[in-house]
Amino acid sequence: MDDLEQYSRRNTVEIYGVPSVADEDVAEVVLQVCKTLNMDVNKDSIDACHRLRKRENRPTAGIAVRFVRRSDVETLPQRRKMKGDLNTQHMGFIGDAKPVYINRSSTAKMRLLFARCEKGTASKRV
Repeated sequence: MDDLEQYSRRNTVEIYGVPSVADEDVAEVVLQVCKTLNMDVNKDSIDACHRLRKRENRPTAGIAVRFVRRSDVETLPQRRKMKGDLNTQHMGFIGDAKPVYINRSSTAKMRLLFARCEKGTASKRV
């Protein structure tokens, strides 16, 4: 089941660190992130997007974005990595520069596995 759920997320990325504002158009926020990373996308490139619920360990609620083309999903994290220090000031937000993170969407089981790998405890059963 986890493999099927992970496959269903193949065109989805999660963006963290972008402040939310009242009555925001989340698609426009995603387009602003893409524009900051010099990606040529428009609203037709986005299948669906929405804010995630805010977690205690995060300063802002994340954004889940499902793109129409897988190439956009692959390009966005690459551009983020090339940029190096993407932050809220690059996107025009006023105030302290807060980092913006972009990750491929993963199931809870996969996130746990990646976390264990980073800590060197991947041999434990998931």
